[in-house]
Amino acid sequence: MSQRGAGPAVARPVNAWRARLLAALVIPCLAALTVWQAVGTYRKEIADTEYLVQALARVSEEHISGILRGIDQLLSEMEEAAPGGVPDDPQRTLAALGNRMKLIPEIRSAVFIDGRGIMVAGTMPGMAGTDVHDREYFKSLLEDPSRSVSVSAPLQSRVVAARSIVVARPVRDGGGRLLGVVAVSLDPKIFEDELRSILPRDGGRATLIRDDGIILARLPDSDKWRGKSVAQGQVMAHVARIPVGTLIGTSVTDGRQRVIAYRRFDNHPLVVAVGMSLDDALASWRWDVALQGGATLLLALVTLGLAVISDRRLAERQRVQQALAASEARYRMLTEHSPVGVFQSDADGTCLYVNERWLELAGRNRDEMVGGKWCDVVHPDDREAVGALWRRHVQGEGEFLAEMRLMRGDGSLRWVRGHAAALSDEAGPAGGMVGTIEDITAAKEAERRLRLSEEKFAKAFHASPDAMVISATRDGHYIELNDAFSAMLGYSRDEFLGRTALDLGVWAEPEDRARLVRQIRRDGQAADFESRLRRKDGQVFDVLVSVQEVVLDDQDCLLFICRDISAAKEMEARTADLLARLDASNKELEQFAYVTSHDLQEPLRMISGYAQLIERRYRGRLDGDADEFIAFLVDGAKRMQAMIQDLLEYSRVERLGGQFTEFGLGTVLDEVRRNLGAALAEAGGSIEIGPMPPVTADRSQVLRLFQNLIGNALKYRSPERPPRVTVSAESGPRGWVFSVADNGIGIEPAYFDRIFLVFQRLHTREHYDGTGIGLAICKKIIERHGGRIWVESEAGRGSVFRFTLGETQG
Repeated sequence: MSQRGAGPAVARPVNAWRARLLAALVIPCLAALTVWQAVGTYRKEIADTEYLVQALARVSEEHISGILRGIDQLLSEMEEAAPGGVPDDPQRTLAALGNRMKLIPEIRSAVFIDGRGIMVAGTMPGMAGTDVHDREYFKSLLEDPSRSVSVSAPLQSRVVAARSIVVARPVRDGGGRLLGVVAVSLDPKIFEDELRSILPRDGGRATLIRDDGIILARLPDSDKWRGKSVAQGQVMAHVARIPVGTLIGTSVTDGRQRVIAYRRFDNHPLVVAVGMSLDDALASWRWDVALQGGATLLLALVTLGLAVISDRRLAERQRVQQALAASEARYRMLTEHSPVGVFQSDADGTCLYVNERWLELAGRNRDEMVGGKWCDVVHPDDREAVGALWRRHVQGEGEFLAEMRLMRGDGSLRWVRGHAAALSDEAGPAGGMVGTIEDITAAKEAERRLRLSEEKFAKAFHASPDAMVISATRDGHYIELNDAFSAMLGYSRDEFLGRTALDLGVWAEPEDRARLVRQIRRDGQAADFESRLRRKDGQVFDVLVSVQEVVLDDQDCLLFICRDISAAKEMEARTADLLARLDASNKELEQFAYVTSHDLQEPLRMISGYAQLIERRYRGRLDGDADEFIAFLVDGAKRMQAMIQDLLEYSRVERLGGQFTEFGLGTVLDEVRRNLGAALAEAGGSIEIGPMPPVTADRSQVLRLFQNLIGNALKYRSPERPPRVTVSAESGPRGWVFSVADNGIGIEPAYFDRIFLVFQRLHTREHYDGTGIGLAICKKIIERHGGRIWVESEAGRGSVFRFTLGETQG
């Protein structure tokens, strides 16, 4: 009996610890699973954040590069206008630049700087003569012959009270010596506006930095950080090794841990960095880990408790069941507060349970969801594919993992990623399904913006009337081309793709291609490169080629833009020939008019002299008819002399014109007032002169112009009122418009064009003297200055003569 009693005594301790030993195995596994899930979700959160900031950095780079391409184009035009460092025609060049700068309002000014650092011409008053030899951007271009562009830190302008960012390009001779610099100054907000469009929420930062660490723009608090250096920061250390990348580090500006994506620009010394706070990015993960950790700890405690309870007597079963019920309630509470949407359904997809996050994502209430198909809230366009994937998973043919759009109760859409699995491995889908729904709307939106940007480029590429082709930088084989390029050269698309220009003999002069390649390697791009290409039928024609480096599917490529200029060059040659012939003809006509009128002077003086002698000697000694005939003879000779003298003056406008100098119109009009003092006093009139700008013109001819117009206003006055003449100037879109207005007899509209012709009179000599050539001389003077003249008038109510002195005057 003692032996039979000893058996159970030995077995009891083993049985008493059996459930606890099992718990000792389960709890570490549960902890390891929790840690594994926490690490996995951590990596996923970091990866999603990195993907988002990478996409935003890339979009920001593309936007800012687009702005810089426009600025580079403007600088190229300035460089072409000043091949020696100083423009040949500063006024005309600055006027053209002013029109171009309207396309980019943030460009404050453009300036030409000579090799000594002195501004020689600029689009703003007061720029000429300003010394900038000590400016950083000028010194960098002077000291480094290999530098093709310089972007300054935000600096205080020496012309206006504003801080600007200067983008400058050197003008060098063949030996690399600096002849001058062309530069534009930018409002720093041009970059801030682009950064604002991609600025991440929840603690995000976006920064544009020079490659030496100087901040050009930073959001938020751009005014606080603009011009500060972050050269010692982790971003700049990484940029020095890898031009494009992502890192997790401490921000130099605020000391916070961030996930930062950075990209270095290919053609400019700039770096764009977009960062999100690591704390904000991991906030949901920490909450999830806390919940999971709590759930794990809770489950571990429950498991241990169950093990202890399992080892107790059957009398404790009720207490164990209560503990399990409490555990289930706590687990449901954790699920309800999960940051991920959770649902439970049967194999057909009928919802048995949904948590609050799922209801928030779907925009529905619990009554609408429980008892209905969870797939009913999926967008109709996605519903069929998602349903098919669900049915295959239920049949054991694959995993259910899908990206889809949810139709919210208010009609809005939300992108989500769904995952589902069987509640029980033993029962499979028949035992019910549990699914999770994760919001991926932000990542999808970033992806959509990137795709939209690429689609815009593709549409512009194929629809462009200019011939465009993309080739690989490495070996030059054609990758993509548009229809215009195929039509220009006469090859089909298939004949181009995969081959090179050398294979097809496209370049009529291979040395042009070699020069173009050298320029691209040196500058990274080429603009308006003139060359000749050969079509498939052997015909050679002239083209203008521009090349830009691009990246296509992570492959370095070159974008060629070709424009056929054969017709333009032919027209240019014909135009030059016609202009030369016209100029020669005009010179012959001017010489003929001068010689003719000059040679007529001598016999006319003889006729006039003898006619006057006859008048003095024989007036009153002959009959009345003789006296009248002699008077006609003398008057005709005098009028002929006046007409010939005016014709000489007309021919001298172009032939004997003076040099163009800059002067104030106010002093010229004061001299005109003095010259017309007697006529003004005789007529009892007045002259009002408004503010006048300085102009660059022939001073003597401008004086003659105003004197003729004001003199005519006094001559053709109304007998009913004293003459009043008003001279004014107003700024127009193409320069200054000057006006001479009077209250005289006016002009009928039918005679507006006739009055500017030579010897055209509207009144008889008995009423008004003169030869009718004064306004013709005015028109000739204005045309010599590149301007135009017109009249606005109404008979009996006065006239207004308006004119310009060329677009660049004033």
